[in-house]
Amino acid sequence: MADPQQPFGKRLGSEALNRTPLYLIFGLLFYAPFCFGLREGAGETGFITLAFVAFFVFCWDRFLKEQWPRVPVWLIFCFAIIALQGLWMQLNANSHYVWHGVVKTVRIMDPAPFSSLPGSRHRIETPIQFYPQLGVFCLMIIMVNLTQAKRRRVLVAGAIAAVVFTITGLLMKLDLWMGQGNLIHWFWDLDDPSHYWTVFAGYRYHGNSATFLAIGFALNLGLVLETLQTRDLRTRTLAILGAGIMLFGLIVNTSRAGWVLGAIVAILFGARMIWNLWLQRDHSGLFSRGIVVAMVIALVVGVIVYSSFHSDDGFRQERLAKIAESLSNRFPTVLFWEMWKETPFFGFGPGAFAAVFPKFQLLHPGHLSMERYLNEAHQDYVQFLFDWGVPAFFCWMLIFLRPLFSRTSRNALDPHVLACRIVVFAVLLHAMADFPLQVTSLLFYFGLALAYLTARQAPEVACGGKGESQSSATSTAQ
Repeated sequence: MADPQQPFGKRLGSEALNRTPLYLIFGLLFYAPFCFGLREGAGETGFITLAFVAFFVFCWDRFLKEQWPRVPVWLIFCFAIIALQGLWMQLNANSHYVWHGVVKTVRIMDPAPFSSLPGSRHRIETPIQFYPQLGVFCLMIIMVNLTQAKRRRVLVAGAIAAVVFTITGLLMKLDLWMGQGNLIHWFWDLDDPSHYWTVFAGYRYHGNSATFLAIGFALNLGLVLETLQTRDLRTRTLAILGAGIMLFGLIVNTSRAGWVLGAIVAILFGARMIWNLWLQRDHSGLFSRGIVVAMVIALVVGVIVYSSFHSDDGFRQERLAKIAESLSNRFPTVLFWEMWKETPFFGFGPGAFAAVFPKFQLLHPGHLSMERYLNEAHQDYVQFLFDWGVPAFFCWMLIFLRPLFSRTSRNALDPHVLACRIVVFAVLLHAMADFPLQVTSLLFYFGLALAYLTARQAPEVACGGKGESQSSATSTAQ
């Protein structure tokens, strides 16, 4: 906090610099899922702008306090490698593929400025894909440098945003089931009426909404687990109600992966909660009138949701029966192998997959009809390898996996650590058969969970001058 002996204007400015990045993150937590999930460029300009503003204010605040941000060396190294490669690939982009493998040059300078050096194969799509990822990196650095209390507030805000989002999605589904569809048409205007059944609130694709619902489910269950330790009955009531709403959203959403992710999250948290209760000698105060009321409401809503689920049972059974066929259509192994043979050491460039892949459909017919197209690889690890090549791919994987094994993430006493670990596990699991990490809003929530696991326990007073910078240097993560 600001020094009370400072002049009012200077104190106000110091408080503004200190609080603005956190408040911008709060705003983005609600903005990201509702703005069409920040998918395919919709709303991404606003997200990138606010993320860079938050990072600039954060850096300026640190500069005035003469402090270095506390960022693990391995994390800043990976961020730097990815950022430098992404900027270079965009600068030296040469051309982009049009559908069916035709090559068209789209730059004033022909060829690329440094034609003998690597460059993106899609000059237009590379910044669209790369800049949001860079914005997420900036927000992760801010998250790592927040105090423990503020990091917890970010997770709570994310849990609340997920509940609000899910309520919106449930109302839209209910309106559609009742034959009205006014609410969902207010959000979306789709050519094929059948596509409305795969929409959930701000997400056009049910697989993307499934990942977000699983993230919100885990964050709300983390709050439930926390209240079992603190005995905060009011918060526990709200957290149970929020977790129930998230579970209903997962059931109603038509994503098969979402049903699996919801079950995994529930099983992992259920095992942990049972273990915690088993260790407690005194079980008094675990339930209250408010919790009983919340459970009754959840039961009533659950019956309504189940009836809706049951009425659409044929459609869902048909989808479950076609899992193998769906995976084979979205993951043509032979074509990916041929594409890997021609992948440059530094990749085709961020966002270039959809433009490059049709060439291999054309050159190797019989594996995936030219009538079908893949905007994404439906396997994030494969797509990161194609887009970024070998060096940056390993940096991405280190960012994704290293926090799971950090000292902070092994803190069994922090329920939010467990929530973030389950969030990371669920997203990485879904990434094996879909593309959640290519969607900016999902990468944003995922990145905040990674940052929570990465951060060391920060001092509760976040600001200070030269005196604190000396001590904070010793808390830099390895």
